[in-house]
Amino acid sequence: MIWPTPPIGNFVDHLCRGSQTQHRGPCMVARTGRAEVGDTSQTKGGDGMGLILLRDLQYRRWRVLLTVVLMAIVMTLLFIMSGLVGQFNAEPELATRFAGDDKYWVVPAGAGGPITNPQAVPRPALPPVSDGEAVLFQPSQLDGERVFVAGREFAGPSEVERNLDEGRMPTGPGEVVVDATTGLSLGASALLGTEPVTVVGIVDDATVLAGVPMVFAQIDFAQRAVAGGNDIAMAIITNDPAPTLPAEFQVMSSEEVSADTLKPLENAISSVTLVQALLWLITTIVIAAIVYITALERTRDFAVLKAVGGKTRELAGSLLVQGVIMTALAVGIAAALQSFVAPAFPMIVRVPSASWWQIPLVAIIVAAVAGMAGVMKVRSTSPAEAFG
Repeated sequence: MIWPTPPIGNFVDHLCRGSQTQHRGPCMVARTGRAEVGDTSQTKGGDGMGLILLRDLQYRRWRVLLTVVLMAIVMTLLFIMSGLVGQFNAEPELATRFAGDDKYWVVPAGAGGPITNPQAVPRPALPPVSDGEAVLFQPSQLDGERVFVAGREFAGPSEVERNLDEGRMPTGPGEVVVDATTGLSLGASALLGTEPVTVVGIVDDATVLAGVPMVFAQIDFAQRAVAGGNDIAMAIITNDPAPTLPAEFQVMSSEEVSADTLKPLENAISSVTLVQALLWLITTIVIAAIVYITALERTRDFAVLKAVGGKTRELAGSLLVQGVIMTALAVGIAAALQSFVAPAFPMIVRVPSASWWQIPLVAIIVAAVAGMAGVMKVRSTSPAEAFG
């Protein structure tokens, strides 16, 4: 992205406007067309750098604005993609906790995870386990939309109850708690399979398999709604990490169940992670290119300023600070913009906490490195280029 460089005289005139140095230095060049090489009567230290920075930002304000917006759009996509990867990785753990709290799962041996590969067992055939609670986990439809139903007795405190946003736990047939992504409100009526239900509670973040909402009900009603009335279950949840079990059953920790739930999404996660890596690369290239091209565009400006005694460190400092400021503004805009874009996605966009400092840090470091490359260009600029 290279725009035509404005005439140097116009920039110097702009630099002088309202400044304290209009009778010497670059202002004399603009006024008389003559440069007094070696004239070091500039504003002092950081004041000179600040004046150059301020005047350049004002003079190129539309170009700077477009540049910042371009960087912000690219970084917004990076925030969104990081949020999708974060949701893919967080969802199985949350789903496992909602379905069975942070307990151990007793499942049929060799059956795999009870969520992604459930194997139904007649409830009377389940082994007796102290404080065990049978769980039914089955895909179904709620008003024609795909859901996963988790049926339990909910005899004691549960993860679902602790995370209720509205309402209460189901206590009888026809009562369900649903995830907010179903779009149903408290008290709404719906069909779970062929059974009419009433929404008595709403939770957030209860989804599985890339955004499929979960529905929670008493296990007896869940069996009627999604299992044809058969008295079956997929697992027993218990606080005992090593219960005595027959050979036909095994124990899985919640971490193992969560990892198994993630397996069907591995290819999708790999694809999204690759896109995220490409966006990191694109963001880095865009920021570095824009900052460095800005330095190239200002080569003749710097030549004139050096010809009249401008100090290299002030010119280089203004370039470096300008790149960092533009990048910081772009990061701020991107962070705000992603909050408006994220709700449009069908999945929850869960930006990891690390991304809130990683993206700004990397962006500013890249801007600083590109700015240093521009500084080397400034250092090599000859005052004679002002008159070439």
